[in-house]
Amino acid sequence: MSPALDHPLRRLDARRLGPYSLRLDQLRPAEKSGWWRFDLTLTDAGGDFAPPVIEGVYSAGGRGVRPWIEVLAYEPVLGRREDTLGLAERGWEQELFAALGELVPPGGHLMVGCETPPHQETYQALLKGVPPAATPLGAVLFGAGFRKVKFFYLAEGGWEGQQKLWAEKPVNEAMGRDWEAATAEELRKFLASPVEAAAARHCQPRAQQLLAELTGAGGDKEKWRRSL
Repeated sequence: MSPALDHPLRRLDARRLGPYSLRLDQLRPAEKSGWWRFDLTLTDAGGDFAPPVIEGVYSAGGRGVRPWIEVLAYEPVLGRREDTLGLAERGWEQELFAALGELVPPGGHLMVGCETPPHQETYQALLKGVPPAATPLGAVLFGAGFRKVKFFYLAEGGWEGQQKLWAEKPVNEAMGRDWEAATAEELRKFLASPVEAAAARHCQPRAQQLLAELTGAGGDKEKWRRSL
């Protein structure tokens, strides 16, 4: 059987997202051995939305590295003829990244480029020192089960691409609790510090809500446990 026909990414093909389905397109070997490029398109009987909602690279890992995914482009607003479809306003972003996360085992990671225009709110907040989990895109990744989210740039001799969010899964619950505690401390420091930049101020309510949920103060702490 061809590796492409038995690839783990095939599990995303026909996956439901609201009333629509994901379709796996353009699954092909990438530039490095063991890497596969892919697109995910949102579709239904009325046709495809454009552009692809996800363009990415999947690696099965190796040499001590667990499988990982890099999202080269994530488009949260799609179009089809006169229709516009926004994933955030429908609450589907976390569901989408949770589906991707099912292909990432404990100890694996997912990276999402955040310099592009659709993610400028996240990118500008990161530049102003907002904890990654309190940014719009970082909060989605954290809620999708990735318990360490950091702002990341790795020099790889021309392969590094844009700056990105690096989201990682813990190998066990104890590690997850440690990471949650570290995130909570980052949020406390952010909320206790003077904030002048608008990009950072806009993230304060999200930071307060996440801190409350992580500490059990006014939120359902187990909600985050269940996504591990």
